[in-house]
Amino acid sequence: MATDQVTVDIPPQMDELHEIENEHVTSPEEHNVMDTRTTLPKQSSHEEIIEIMTSPPQDEAEIVELKASPPHEDPAADNPTRIDELYKAACEILYEAARSNDWKKAYEEVFKKDPVKNSEYLTARVTDNGDTALHVAVATKSFAFGEKLIKHMKGEDLEAKNTDGNTAFFLIVASDNVRLVKQMWEKNKKLPSIRGANEMLPINMAAQSGHEKVVKFLCENFLSMSQKDKYLNEEDHLKLIHSLIRIDKYGKHALLLIFGLVKNIS
Repeated sequence: MATDQVTVDIPPQMDELHEIENEHVTSPEEHNVMDTRTTLPKQSSHEEIIEIMTSPPQDEAEIVELKASPPHEDPAADNPTRIDELYKAACEILYEAARSNDWKKAYEEVFKKDPVKNSEYLTARVTDNGDTALHVAVATKSFAFGEKLIKHMKGEDLEAKNTDGNTAFFLIVASDNVRLVKQMWEKNKKLPSIRGANEMLPINMAAQSGHEKVVKFLCENFLSMSQKDKYLNEEDHLKLIHSLIRIDKYGKHALLLIFGLVKNIS
């Protein structure tokens, strides 16, 4: 029995697809390259993943370190020992500046150009004798330094005494600088009544030192006030008269004023 031959017509699209597939058959070398490109990286272990997540990049670590130490933070802020050392160093500079009449040095290096903000140095003790910078300036006759310093001081600052019991005013009346005496007196009119060593009044100190102008200033501006406020007792007046007569230098004006006050003492 004859078999009928069946012919199957393949659509042209299938032929084209077969040809395309044949065209994209890769060589072993190309296959290796594709495998290399498409192979996924080996999965990290759990420990490795944690380490990667908790280890910041180098730049981030540097930023964290910078934040921990702010550039404007004062290294002595939480160090009492360091603060004490800086204060002592500043006091040494202040002492040398006062002794050498160098206000510029004190103003720039100690007060940092702001005596109000750094006012603790106005009454700082700069010697073992408890002297302030003003005590040193007066004792060494650094009067220009003293004038600049007093301008920034409060009236009560001028009442500071050293270990001898003397204010800077008590020391200045022993000089012949009426200008500085007046400047201090105008800041604090109680100064002439504050006694110094051996319970001596400033006016007696001035009389014993033989400075006529200072004595006359104190006679005119302090003795009349002292009579009202009882700063001087009879013994004080008698000591003052004795000093004036002994040195025989102040003339009739001062003596008459003192004798008049003594006469009115009850």
